[in-house]
Amino acid sequence: MIFGSAGALAVAGIRRKLTFENIKKMFLMTVRLNGLIFWILIGAVSYARIVTVSGVGEFVADEIINLDVNRWIILLLMMAIFLVAGMFIDTIAVLLITAPFFLPTLTSLNFDLTWFGILFIIAVCIGNLTPPFGLSIFVMKGVARDLSIREIYSSVWPFVVLFIICLVCVIVFPEIALWLPEFIR
Repeated sequence: MIFGSAGALAVAGIRRKLTFENIKKMFLMTVRLNGLIFWILIGAVSYARIVTVSGVGEFVADEIINLDVNRWIILLLMMAIFLVAGMFIDTIAVLLITAPFFLPTLTSLNFDLTWFGILFIIAVCIGNLTPPFGLSIFVMKGVARDLSIREIYSSVWPFVVLFIICLVCVIVFPEIALWLPEFIR
């Protein structure tokens, strides 16, 4: 948010629209947006702590593991949850809400957590691009004001398909995501 404000400040200076009133509006918008995001994060962190401390996360993980279901089906269901959640809420909030349930499950099912983190990012990015309320769609609408929301909705589908192909490739070939972390270790 700070970089966005600095960029807007620089562009306004270049375009000779750098007035005290515009600076005040930019900073006020930044403070309001950050305040909104921080309230969401405070709620998500509180929720995650309550779930962890109460043992609900471990209980749900045990119940999921005790289902007689293939571990890959459980992984795909987690990805579906990320896709849907990513349509409606921020990435960090999705992580904080689901982590207390999913991390114990993933550990018990012997999935690599680095690999899963990359899958999480890809799945939430897909959700952020997907209508009806993909967060990235509204960012694009704010930048491309001459385009209608319908045009933006129709233009994101090729990217959604590419992200889905990417997600499937990383699931099938984990080495795509893990070669760099393994190289660094």
